[in-house]
Amino acid sequence: MKFHSVWKTIFLKCVELVKSDFIQKVLSTLTTRVLIIIIGLLISVILSRVLGPDGRGLLVSATTLSAIGVQFGNLGLHASNTYYVAKDRSLLSALISNSLLVCFGFGGLGAFVLWIIFSNYPNLAPVQSLLLILALIQIPFSLLYLLLQNLLLGIHKVREYNLSELFTSLLSILLTILLVALSTLTPESAFILNLFCTLIPSMWILLILSKNIYAFRSPSIPLLKESAWYGFKAYLAALFSFLVLKFDILMIQHFKGAEQVGIYSIAITLVDKIYILPAAFGSILFPKLSSLSNKDEKLNFLGKTLFPLIVAMVFAGLLLGFLAHPIIRLLYGEDFLPAVPVLIALLPGVICLGINSVLMNYFASIGMPPITVYSPLIATIINVIINTFLIPHFGIIGAALSSTISYSIMLVLSLAYLKIKFIKGCP
Repeated sequence: MKFHSVWKTIFLKCVELVKSDFIQKVLSTLTTRVLIIIIGLLISVILSRVLGPDGRGLLVSATTLSAIGVQFGNLGLHASNTYYVAKDRSLLSALISNSLLVCFGFGGLGAFVLWIIFSNYPNLAPVQSLLLILALIQIPFSLLYLLLQNLLLGIHKVREYNLSELFTSLLSILLTILLVALSTLTPESAFILNLFCTLIPSMWILLILSKNIYAFRSPSIPLLKESAWYGFKAYLAALFSFLVLKFDILMIQHFKGAEQVGIYSIAITLVDKIYILPAAFGSILFPKLSSLSNKDEKLNFLGKTLFPLIVAMVFAGLLLGFLAHPIIRLLYGEDFLPAVPVLIALLPGVICLGINSVLMNYFASIGMPPITVYSPLIATIINVIINTFLIPHFGIIGAALSSTISYSIMLVLSLAYLKIKFIKGCP
């Protein structure tokens, strides 16, 4: 009877949780992410089969270069936008203007500086010629999309946020199919497609945001300064988190070449599908926690919702590991089967990474304590050091093992900080 009572209590708690507005938004976001994953897989299959490992590797390297530029150019506004507008919606107009300033000011300047560097030192560039120029042009427009999306989340426009994501994916696959039909799909044309599919949704989001303000304001330097410290910490945290995720791709390109990057990217593409669970969870959790004023209330809310996520991630990881070989054979062909052991090696790390990302959302909602920067910084340094030794000797398997070790270290550091500073109530 006691056992039955416990399970009944757990079931009722789960039902209550699912009916909550928070979980409804998470489920809506998760559904959107699943649809995006399906579309993304189709795009990935098309690109892989048409471009081959070498062509896909060039495209991935160019995309990674743009993404690194976005991380260096956002100045932490991706997090501070959500944080500040969730607390005070009257700041929306000024935050929009500040975002535009950062995108085309800092982002454009950063792209120009990179162009000068790569022009003088072409051996440093992961890609060359037109693909390099396109990758640099992409930086300010990807910045715009990132910052405007975070403002949508901050004002709790979850439906509009999800629609923008879905529209981007649908537009991308339609244009990819069109390029294939016209026999014009190359790494360069695929990247131009990405640029177009970033710009159009950004304009749509800007239109939605404009309906929630009285008038556009000029950039607010005082507001930019006020959010600078929070944004700087968020910037460093996101930068190091991104580097620990992506730097291995550039190191593989350097040590092993584009073909191995193409194979490695297949494993990354598939394990990233597990990451949609914490990503959907965190995108709704952060503005929710930011709107709560009490730290204990935030911690209690986190505790109630974290356990189901962990169970779901472990289950998804086991399922993906079991089906990895037939999935890769069916979708990508025999040439990409070396990605199977890479995927298996990455799975434990990705699960740790997902759990850690949720903890980072909690830390961000309480003002970005130092652990949000130290943890990914330490993991990035460790990842680079280990990759320097493992990739030359063990190739992409070595890169995967290095990533798993680094992700696990981040989680251990976050849990230790949470226990010492908050659960035990230490100062």
